Amino acid sequence: MNQDVVIVAVADEILQARRTETNAAWLSKRLVESGIALTEIRVVSDTPGAFADTLRSLRRPGRTVVSTGGMGPTRDDRTRSESAAAFGRKLTRSDEALEQVRARYERLGRPMDESAYVQADIPEGSQVVFNPQGTAPCFLVESDGFRHIALPGVPREVRAVWEHSLGAMLSQAADRPGIGRLFTHGLGESEQETRMADLALADIEFCSLPGFFGVEIQCLARGPGDRQARAEQALELVAQRLGSAVVRPLGSNLVQSLHLALRKRGWKVFFAESCTAGLAASEVAAVPGISDCLAGGVVAYANDIKHSLLGVSLETLRVHGAVSRETALEMARGASALCGGGLGLSITGVAGPDGGTAEKPVGLIWIAHCCPEGESAVELRLLGERDEIRRRAAWRAIGLGWSVTREI
Repeated sequence: MNQDVVIVAVADEILQARRTETNAAWLSKRLVESGIALTEIRVVSDTPGAFADTLRSLRRPGRTVVSTGGMGPTRDDRTRSESAAAFGRKLTRSDEALEQVRARYERLGRPMDESAYVQADIPEGSQVVFNPQGTAPCFLVESDGFRHIALPGVPREVRAVWEHSLGAMLSQAADRPGIGRLFTHGLGESEQETRMADLALADIEFCSLPGFFGVEIQCLARGPGDRQARAEQALELVAQRLGSAVVRPLGSNLVQSLHLALRKRGWKVFFAESCTAGLAASEVAAVPGISDCLAGGVVAYANDIKHSLLGVSLETLRVHGAVSRETALEMARGASALCGGGLGLSITGVAGPDGGTAEKPVGLIWIAHCCPEGESAVELRLLGERDEIRRRAAWRAIGLGWSVTREI
């Protein structure tokens, strides 16, 4: 059966920019990896009738609409009733769904109030889909080959339902491709493309996606033969062209590769951050298991903190200023000392929007490293708004740590 999926987020808070939509992006990646065709993503208002009209407009055999949001117990949660209206069904209270709601409230140690019961109301004839994380059960309603699967809007609940049942449910009619991914750091998209200009990737879908961390490259293979092997072969050809900018092992991201390199060397890493205020340390801390290598960090905005905690000399601060090569190096040395002589990484700069001068403009950043094998400092001239500059600086510092610890 040909199958295509449409994701519909039901949420005024997204349309009003009070929340950022993340469920569709997460689900899209899983659908692609599973070989399921995603044809459209929509965001629909909570206005009465809007979601029912959307379901009617999308209806066709072989299509599945996965909706997120509107499944709670409040008056603006209309997904259940509007799905029922779109399919011409009654809204009925499901004993199976009600038992799941009760069990969840018991686990939370909360009594069920009257409003909680509406979470067990689903379109007549629907299949209840277990929600391992939330109080609202999900449901699947189908007619003439058209399906609607209703999920909550809470991201952790969406992900839990996918892992528990939704992924397997949708994958039954999937055509899984072969997928290979790699990450690069310190090499822009245009230069990467120049290096690969004469590289033929027959029958491979190539995709390049830049980010603060660098660039993610994907090679996707469909059609006959061993798809995964073809994708990985194409990826290795790309990696050979891009050289030392490629994060290895292939498929690992910048922080994962840094973690692996630190483990092999037996080093810990410590961050000394000024303008980034802990962003770099936070990105590294997001990696599971990093506690064996991440010693900690210091947010040293004020000069007296740079001096008292990191050992930056008052003379250096007076002569060269906080935003300087000399200060960045002394911050890195202090960070290295604080983790027992391991890898110290430092960041100091002018993130804006104010504080820049002709000599030290907004976007001037110094990053530095100190480790048992030596030390270095790098001057950056970054563009963008304040938050962009801070995030770019954080990732460049992580990249500096990766570049001095990796095995080439």
